[in-house]
Amino acid sequence: MKVKAVLPRVIILVAVAFSAAIVKGAETPASEASAVQDSASNTAVLMPADLIRAGLASHPDRSMALARIGAAEAMLATARSAFYPSLGLYSEYVRGDAPSAYLFKSIDQRKLPPNTDFNDPGDFENHESGARLRLNLYNGGRDYLDLEIARSNLALTHLDRQGIDNALVAAIIAAYFDALTARAMIATSLRSVETVRSRLKVMRVRHAAGGALKSDLLSLEVRLAMAREAVLMGKNAFEIALAALEQLTDTAVAPAQLPAEAAVILPEPPARVEEAVTMAL
Repeated sequence: MKVKAVLPRVIILVAVAFSAAIVKGAETPASEASAVQDSASNTAVLMPADLIRAGLASHPDRSMALARIGAAEAMLATARSAFYPSLGLYSEYVRGDAPSAYLFKSIDQRKLPPNTDFNDPGDFENHESGARLRLNLYNGGRDYLDLEIARSNLALTHLDRQGIDNALVAAIIAAYFDALTARAMIATSLRSVETVRSRLKVMRVRHAAGGALKSDLLSLEVRLAMAREAVLMGKNAFEIALAALEQLTDTAVAPAQLPAEAAVILPEPPARVEEAVTMAL
């Protein structure tokens, strides 16, 4: 009879404790949301487009790709120069006693003296200045092939830059939404911890009163440990995603700078494949 009198009181206490835990769990997300809103009000919210612009402006791989494009453009200009006329100026001064040089220089100057001993013409000197105009008429197609190679190389460097841009944008978007997913996982895991903790309290009271088995109590303790592990895994994934964003964009990203889930507005998918390709590029 004594046990029967105690059991109703125990049930009432358990119900009160369980309701208090539910009210506390309902109030906790609201307080956390208000704290996030207060911190976000003092920090600029970063959207994917902002991080993409920062990544494209500062990532070293893209700078290297732009440098390769500049080198390819210089090679193309060099290949095109073979088809342009060129004008060169020259000036020279020669002094010597070689018979052959004496003969040709004297004849070019129209000053070859009569009765010259070509075995021993003596010293001579010559000063000459002039201009040369060069025009490439035909070189066996070599210059044309060099031009085509330079054009192909430039096109490849542009494709390389586009590939780097696409990979960088995809990595930034993936890291951004990984961070949002990890944050949602943390919130869900925290709610699971509170729920399992409340059920564990009830189970401990029931076990103390003899209304539950030890295995049921141990099962809830295992579930609580698993829920806490999920929280830690979510926090780890969140930190990794933020670190990836900072590395890709060279921008410090604070947790408060990520928007709420309702603030992430995705663009409408285009109706045509061509428009989708244009949007992706």
